[in-house]
Amino acid sequence: MSVLIACETVSWKFKCPKKWGDLTLTYDPKVRFCNACSEKVYFCDDAEELSLRSRERVCVAFFQNPYDKPNPDYAEMDKPVMVGRPSWPFSTKK
Repeated sequence: MSVLIACETVSWKFKCPKKWGDLTLTYDPKVRFCNACSEKVYFCDDAEELSLRSRERVCVAFFQNPYDKPNPDYAEMDKPVMVGRPSWPFSTKK
């Protein structure tokens, strides 16, 4: 069972001004490349994946609304997506 998480509860090390659609496509539909910082950005579907990626200290993207779902190919998102690097250890604000 996936755990949902609201973006306003995530502690961020860095919030990126880029949008998911601004990032370069890769062979993996859940991974994009940022030309500004030369980093991969991993789309996270739930809190478990977000925690895992945070532990890896990589950039992530996920929906602002935890009930939104991505298109099957993770193409252009029609809902707001947060992009950045969460703090580690991963935590949520209470």
